[in-house]
Amino acid sequence: MWCWLMKTPSTFINPIKQFQDFLKKKTEITPIEEPFILEWKYVQEMTELRRIWAPVGSTLFSDMLFIYNAIRKHNLKKGIEIGSWYGYGIYYMSHALKRNDGELISIDIKPLKARIRSICIKNCEIIKGDSKRVLPQFARTDVDFVFVDGDHSYDAVSKEIEILSKFQNLKIIFFHDMYPTSPAYKAWVDHCHLLNATEDELFIMDDSYYFFDENSPWKRYTGALKLKK
Repeated sequence: MWCWLMKTPSTFINPIKQFQDFLKKKTEITPIEEPFILEWKYVQEMTELRRIWAPVGSTLFSDMLFIYNAIRKHNLKKGIEIGSWYGYGIYYMSHALKRNDGELISIDIKPLKARIRSICIKNCEIIKGDSKRVLPQFARTDVDFVFVDGDHSYDAVSKEIEILSKFQNLKIIFFHDMYPTSPAYKAWVDHCHLLNATEDELFIMDDSYYFFDENSPWKRYTGALKLKK
């Protein structure tokens, strides 16, 4: 449909058998019970969706696979995305949440592009505003995950971590662009104690997720923290 500029390139789905073998070898080493290990049924579920155009600056397909898998695996119902950009994340996260009978809230200071591209998505509310002002409104609600992917500066991410530390029902926090030299990662290292976590508890995507972006020159290093109850 026009509102999504969808496309399904012939190279979209890697050979199924090849990936199944790859995943099998990985799970023989790492138990499937670990919170962010890929489960084949959710990989297959997401790859059956149409792949959409991702403008420069968007998350990679592998980033969305990482988050989609976690949403479905942990039966998450309500999420917040910080930073809508062109709505690439909205498309995949809203589909995962729809299968869980859930909903997504996306916050951006300039959300027009995302609104245009996500006009067909019914279980997503897009809010115009600064995350530092909007986020506190949800601290006592039933939001159970947040994807931090807006302003990647040290000060912005530090403030968002501080706000998220006050959320009462949060289960998982995802962070984008958490490569070791990034300001966002430095903010995590300096403020992870606010979330009752240590630096090493942040799960960073490994090569199993990049299988579907094997021709991409970039790795965006999405990280995730499963909060302690």
